[in-house]
Amino acid sequence: MRKVWFVSFILGLLVSACGTSSTPTEVSIATVPPEYAGMANPLGDDAIENGKATFQSTCKSCHGEEGRGDGPASQALNPPPKNLVELQNKLVMIICFGRFRKAMLVRQW
Repeated sequence: MRKVWFVSFILGLLVSACGTSSTPTEVSIATVPPEYAGMANPLGDDAIENGKATFQSTCKSCHGEEGRGDGPASQALNPPPKNLVELQNKLVMIICFGRFRKAMLVRQW
């Protein structure tokens, strides 16, 4: 059950990062490449909604409404909760580019 929740949560985070938005609450979904257009979500149609419901009931009090680590219960926590938006951006960079802002090492001969 925990594995399904975790996969649903990560899937929800990745889906919410699939586009640009003019405001933090607006999400636009990027077009699906033709080779992936006919594929279905292996977790089912309700996976994202289940992930949202789980986040609302178990995570929101610490991580906040948008997952920035600023929930009402975060004041009393040490260390503070992670900023999931920042983590999501790192995951997208790793998935898309294979690394997260790492400078290339250059050997001086």
